[in-house]
Amino acid sequence: MPKVTEEHKENMRRKIRRSAKKLFLEKGFRAVTMKDIVTASELSFGAVYSYYSNTSDIFLKLKEEEMSADQEDYQRIFNAISKSAIIEDYLVFLTKRLANIHETLIPATYDYLTYVEKGTHHNEISEIVYKQIDEQLQGFFQQTELVKEEEIINITAFLAVYVEGLYFQQAFIEKPATEKSLESLRYLLNKLLL
Repeated sequence: MPKVTEEHKENMRRKIRRSAKKLFLEKGFRAVTMKDIVTASELSFGAVYSYYSNTSDIFLKLKEEEMSADQEDYQRIFNAISKSAIIEDYLVFLTKRLANIHETLIPATYDYLTYVEKGTHHNEISEIVYKQIDEQLQGFFQQTELVKEEEIINITAFLAVYVEGLYFQQAFIEKPATEKSLESLRYLLNKLLL
């Protein structure tokens, strides 16, 4: 019997995740079943279940990958020459993210958080979501001495809620996030950093 290589296993995992991501983007988290993923991936139940035991496991891995992909953008933003350039680059990034929100897992993440029971994977995904926004905003505060270390956590938490509100508004409310909302964020960041 031929031995299955790690490369083959990883290719199978990627195929499963690609298929699952398309479904999560289309249907949200709650409506996607393992049967849907098996069908979309054109693999057997045994093959899919040998890599992932449930939709939550797949979703968490996809969310981690989405966060990792963002890290390059964050590094570019936070390495800007000036604080005002950091703010402008971040707002450009956020504007693009809002415009393309349905190409990200953000809407499915909200679906996930309202569906999964607390105590299962709920805390894991909550931490992933908060960490994603927290990492974005922490980069700002590392650029200034005006914000005391102990204030960074409170300010980051406040801004994380604001940005999450923009994401939620864009994903689910008829009237999407407006330029005025982004201008308010620009004002807040300028007051905090400049």
